[in-house]
Amino acid sequence: GGLAQASPGGLPETPTQAEQRLRRQVGQLVAAQVIEDLEAGLADRPVGYHAYNAVLKRVFAKPRAEMTLAELEALVGWLGRNRIGGQLGLIQGDHRYDWSARHRRTARRAQLAGQQ
Repeated sequence: GGLAQASPGGLPETPTQAEQRLRRQVGQLVAAQVIEDLEAGLADRPVGYHAYNAVLKRVFAKPRAEMTLAELEALVGWLGRNRIGGQLGLIQGDHRYDWSARHRRTARRAQLAGQQ
């Protein structure tokens, strides 16, 4: 288990509060990776955040809304060690993200052509 953090009232947080905090933290970590990858030209708007969440859902076999406290802690640890962008192959062939993948390939080719 994780360390219980004090709530604003000074009481230790409940498991439910810890889960909510970790879900918010995961959302922030995902958003940070999307922004970093957008700035590096490795992700696309508007699909990036949704695609990255879809990757996490595939890696962990469930949405974070259904994860236990221990699973959420593991997810935060995984995000600290891994880049979601490196796992985008897990959603390859999913029609919801095909446009994103095509656009990324086209943008990458254009970027490479511009460097010559």
